[in-house]
Amino acid sequence: KWNNYTEKFGTPYLHGWTYKGFSTTSGDSNQSTATPDVTVEPDTTEFKENRYASWEANRYYIDYNGNDTTYNVYGDKVTTKFTGTTATTTAYYDKTVKLATNGFSKVGYKFKEWNTKSDGSGDSYADGATLSKPNFTDLPWYNSYDTVDTHITLYAIWEPLRYTITFNSNDTSLA
Repeated sequence: KWNNYTEKFGTPYLHGWTYKGFSTTSGDSNQSTATPDVTVEPDTTEFKENRYASWEANRYYIDYNGNDTTYNVYGDKVTTKFTGTTATTTAYYDKTVKLATNGFSKVGYKFKEWNTKSDGSGDSYADGATLSKPNFTDLPWYNSYDTVDTHITLYAIWEPLRYTITFNSNDTSLA
């Protein structure tokens, strides 16, 4: 004869999700236990018990930076202050999210797009775009999805306004 035996399982892991507990029924979001421990009693000839993990998508925030750094028409880096604000967007891992509409402005520039890098070399997103499950897997903070309430920054990318100047001397003797 042998004593009760308890099998202890580690906490399960799923990238982008928070483990909430286990349930004895599939699809039950009201988990019943915090750990999946299973106890087998003596003289049990056959034992089968299923435990189902319950998960909650991690929440993260998309912050918007007006981006003082811009480039002139010659490609030179210049610092020009922006004004205004753009509200942070709350998003959930593996869910569709709508990006904010730009609320920043910059004298001599027009807003072009959002980008994951301040110099515009990262991934670009249109103003107010709806992103289907934007898990941003190629970004350096990809692993931060394992932390609830992570902040992600998108930078405003600006392009200089172009002006056409036409010279009119109003002097007919120059003709």
